[in-house]
This record gives sequence, C-alpha cells and structure tokens, in this order.
Amino acid sequence: RGASGLGLAVCRNIVGGHGGQIWVESGEGQGTAFVFSLPEQGNQRVRPPGVLRAEDRAVLIVGRELHECRALKALLLGQGYQARICEATVAAVAARLARSSPAIALYLDVDGEPDEAVMAALVGQHGLPVLALLPPGARPLVAADASLEVPPDPTVLASMIKVVLARHRLRRRMRVLVADPDEPTLRQWAQRLEQAGYLAYVAGDAVLAARRLDALLPDLVVLRAGLPGIRDVLERVRVADGQVPLILLGTPEEAAALGLDPDAAVAVNADDRDLLVALRSRLSGPRGAGADALVVLPGGREIQREVAIRMREQQPFAYCAMDIVGLHDAVERFGFMWGHTAMSHTAEMVHAILEEYADGRAFLGHQRDDDFVFVLAPEHVEVVCAEIERGFARLAPAIIGDANDAHLAVAITAIVDEEGRFDRYQALQHALSTARGRETGEVVLIDRGRLRTI
Repeated sequence: RGASGLGLAVCRNIVGGHGGQIWVESGEGQGTAFVFSLPEQGNQRVRPPGVLRAEDRAVLIVGRELHECRALKALLLGQGYQARICEATVAAVAARLARSSPAIALYLDVDGEPDEAVMAALVGQHGLPVLALLPPGARPLVAADASLEVPPDPTVLASMIKVVLARHRLRRRMRVLVADPDEPTLRQWAQRLEQAGYLAYVAGDAVLAARRLDALLPDLVVLRAGLPGIRDVLERVRVADGQVPLILLGTPEEAAALGLDPDAAVAVNADDRDLLVALRSRLSGPRGAGADALVVLPGGREIQREVAIRMREQQPFAYCAMDIVGLHDAVERFGFMWGHTAMSHTAEMVHAILEEYADGRAFLGHQRDDDFVFVLAPEHVEVVCAEIERGFARLAPAIIGDANDAHLAVAITAIVDEEGRFDRYQALQHALSTARGRETGEVVLIDRGRLRTI
C-alpha cells in the first residue's frame, strides 16, 4: 500500500536487458505468480522467426505440467508471440476458447499420456489448428495437425507454427462428401459438419456420390455402410490421386468386410465430438514425432483444386514447378534422411520467399512429379523465381555439408495463364511437360505463348 509501482517496471527492464522475458500468471482461486526466464548464455536473444502476421501471434498452450508450459511460453514470447497458458481439462479449454480466438493451440504432453477428451475439445474447433509437443518415442496424435518432440528446437518450433498456420489458411474450409441413402440422417450429418466449419456436400446414392467425387475433389468422404453400390464408390476412392481419406458410418466389422481399416468406422449414432475427432484424425493422416515443413505441405489434389478455383474465378495466375536438380542421385548415395533434410530446408526457404515477395494468396504445395509447386499472381513470378535461385545458391552449401562431391541446383518452369488458355489442369500439365522438353534454362517462363529464360 502506498508504493509507487516502479518495482515491476524495474524488474522488466533488468530481465529484458539480459535477453529474458517476464510476465504474470493469475487465475481465480490460484493466486498470482510473477514468472521470468533468462537465456543460458549471457544476453543472447532468441531471434524472432521473421515478421509475424498480427493474426498469427496468439498462441494457446494447453498442458498439465505448469512449469513446462511456462518454459514454452517464455520461448514463444521471445519470438514475438502472445502466448496464454490453459490447464489441460475439458472445462478449462472450453472456457478459454469461448472468450478468445487463438491462432493455434500447442498441446504439451511431456508424459506421453494424452488426454483424449482434451484433444477432442481442441480439434472440435475446426478453425483451430493444433500442434502436439510429445516426448521422444511417443505415439503421434493423429488428430493433431502435426507433432514435434519435446524439448523443441526454437527455430524448428517457430518454423512449424508458421507452416501449419499457412497450410491451415489455404485449407480453412475442407470439403467433405457425405453419401447416405437415409435423407434425414444425411441432412443431420451435413448440418453437423457445416456448424463445425467444413464444406459439406451430400449424395443420396452411389451414382451421385461417384459423380461428385470426381467433380469436387473432396478432402474426405463419409459413406453409410448400407449404401447400395458402395463398392463402386470405394473403388473410385481407392484409385483417386493419393487415395481420399474415408470414414464409414457403421461398425468395425462392416468396415473390415469392405476391406477397410476398422478404425475408419464411426457409429451411425455417434455424437458430434466422436465424428469431429475422427474427421481430424483422417484428414491429418499419420504424423511422425519429427514432423516438419514437408509433411504439412498441400499435396497433388490440393494443388489441382487451387488451380481449378483460380480458373473458375477467371483470375490470371502463374503456375510454377520447381525441381532440385541432382537430388535423386545424391539421395541414392547419401540416404533418404539426407534428402529429406534437403527438401525440408528448401521448403522453408521457398515459403519464406513467397511470404515476403508475393501476396497473401500465394500457394505452395509438394507432389510426386515436381519437388515443389507454387501458384501466385503473374506480376510476382519473376522476382519470386529470381529470389528462389539466389536463396538456393546460398542454402545449397549448408545442405551439401560433408557430401562435398554432390551438386544441387534448382530448375523452375513457370506458366502464366492470362486469359484462360489452359482450361483444365491436364492442359496445364501438358504445357509444362512441353516446356521442359524445349528449354534447358534454370528458370523458364511461358508468358502469352512466348517461351523465354529469366
């Protein structure tokens, strides 16, 4: 009583002067704690991961171990994020999400014993991406968007948060096709999905389901076990590019009889939480504890859909395919993990360049025939391609390391579609193949029918 209040300001200046962070944690009935952290060596500061978007700063940390959560919060504050800690209970998570909208949730589980109910409370919010932080060797949480081992490297953590957020922006409303001959049930499922933020499409029979599967390129398909002609739909799902994830409304025994994984079954009378957890689990796919920029990049179907959207909106765009020349031979000599590291570092570099030199609609993906694909406005293509070339020239020596007899370079082919000359994705791919056969320059640009090297 009667104090000037300068004590806290003095503490903040002292801690900040040593490269640390200080903040207050308080809660009803929990008292108040002032927490500070300091770097291990002198006053070295953690370098922030580039310029953060304002909407990406808010991070929710959910965990049981308070001290571990505080350590993670200190790390994030040093990188420019605005982090909040939430107790790992369903009630606490629900209350926090009801009064705030974080950009991403970090689920911290240092014991390798995740609380499925808490995870369900998190992933039930479709607009909230979740990054799981797990102990080494722990089973990955498939319902999370990605997973990392604890303790995470600060640079890797910052990169993963940015990549997960970038992909989530690109896929904010995923397409789900529901096929069920029971019309009331079909409407009910569609309503549940729309309320959770998905784009729900419905089909009352197998013929319509097959037709919409081809036209919509859905992210996930939900089929009723008793759907007449279901095997024909399943065959289309299996031969689709990348095999579309699937949920069967039925029993595990019915799933097994159709040749499906029993885990793909969800009871017809399942509640919303079970359905949404199943959706996120199937959409996320298997996630290794060492997930990185590569595993969360959009794939072939998403690239095709992105091009289709721009064609439908009649937006001029540049479709750019990038290959790392020499990577295949180097991987055969130095091993898969060496090549995986090379691809991961390159993905992070390209992503950073797109963020800096292109607009917010730039799209980055990864598919089998091309190491990377990016789609952006035509006016940005030359500067982006030039920066990628320069960036890779600086990055290559670090990638090569001890493999000094390896030689890596980038080859980029860019196709500009100004006036809908490529009316479908296959025509775009054909033009890409033709360009590669006619030109050997490192960066090729096809613009208004002209072929030239940048």
